[in-house]
Amino acid sequence: MTWIIIEFYGKYWHKDEYSDEAWQEAWGRIGYQVLIIWDHELKDIDSVLNRIGEFVGQNSWQMALGL
Repeated sequence: MTWIIIEFYGKYWHKDEYSDEAWQEAWGRIGYQVLIIWDHELKDIDSVLNRIGEFVGQNSWQMALGL
Protein backbone atom coordinates (compact mmCIF):
# COMPACT_ATOMS: atom_id res chain seq x y z
CA MET A 1 0.00 0.00 0.00
CA THR A 2 1.22 3.47 -0.86
CA TRP A 3 0.46 6.25 1.56
CA ILE A 4 -0.21 9.74 0.31
CA ILE A 5 0.23 13.18 1.79
CA ILE A 6 -1.35 16.36 0.47
CA GLU A 7 0.33 19.42 1.92
CA PHE A 8 -0.86 23.00 1.60
CA TYR A 9 1.96 25.51 1.84
CA GLY A 10 1.75 29.23 2.38
CA LYS A 11 4.52 31.57 1.35
CA TYR A 12 4.55 33.21 4.78
CA TRP A 13 5.43 29.99 6.61
CA HIS A 14 7.30 28.02 3.94
CA LYS A 15 9.24 30.63 1.97
CA ASP A 16 12.69 29.55 3.15
CA GLU A 17 12.04 25.83 3.50
CA TYR A 18 13.45 23.04 1.41
CA SER A 19 12.30 22.71 -2.19
CA ASP A 20 9.16 20.76 -3.08
CA GLU A 21 11.37 18.11 -4.66
CA ALA A 22 13.40 17.71 -1.46
CA TRP A 23 10.23 17.08 0.57
CA GLN A 24 8.91 14.64 -2.03
CA GLU A 25 12.20 12.76 -2.04
CA ALA A 26 12.42 12.66 1.76
CA TRP A 27 8.86 11.33 2.18
CA GLY A 28 9.37 8.97 -0.77
CA ARG A 29 12.27 7.28 1.00
CA ILE A 30 9.87 6.05 3.67
CA GLY A 31 7.06 5.07 1.30
CA TYR A 32 4.91 8.18 0.95
CA GLN A 33 3.86 10.11 -2.13
CA VAL A 34 3.47 13.85 -1.61
CA LEU A 35 1.46 16.47 -3.44
CA ILE A 36 2.34 20.03 -2.46
CA ILE A 37 -0.13 22.80 -3.18
CA TRP A 38 0.89 26.41 -2.61
CA ASP A 39 -1.50 29.09 -1.37
CA HIS A 40 -1.23 31.11 -4.60
CA GLU A 41 -2.44 28.08 -6.58
CA LEU A 42 -5.83 28.24 -4.81
CA LYS A 43 -6.78 31.14 -7.08
CA ASP A 44 -7.54 28.47 -9.69
CA ILE A 45 -9.46 25.95 -7.60
CA ASP A 46 -10.44 23.80 -10.61
CA SER A 47 -6.78 23.29 -11.42
CA VAL A 48 -6.01 22.36 -7.82
CA LEU A 49 -8.91 19.91 -7.68
CA ASN A 50 -7.78 18.36 -10.96
CA ARG A 51 -4.25 17.94 -9.58
CA ILE A 52 -5.60 16.29 -6.45
CA GLY A 53 -7.83 14.03 -8.55
CA GLU A 54 -4.90 12.95 -10.72
CA PHE A 55 -2.74 12.46 -7.64
CA VAL A 56 -5.21 10.07 -6.03
CA GLY A 57 -5.95 8.31 -9.33
CA GLN A 58 -9.36 9.81 -9.96
CA ASN A 59 -9.41 11.72 -13.21
CA SER A 60 -12.82 13.32 -12.90
CA TRP A 61 -13.30 14.96 -9.51
CA GLN A 62 -16.57 16.55 -10.59
CA MET A 63 -18.28 13.18 -11.11
CA ALA A 64 -17.05 11.72 -7.83
CA LEU A 65 -18.16 14.76 -5.86
CA GLY A 66 -21.53 14.84 -7.59
CA LEU A 67 -20.97 18.34 -8.97
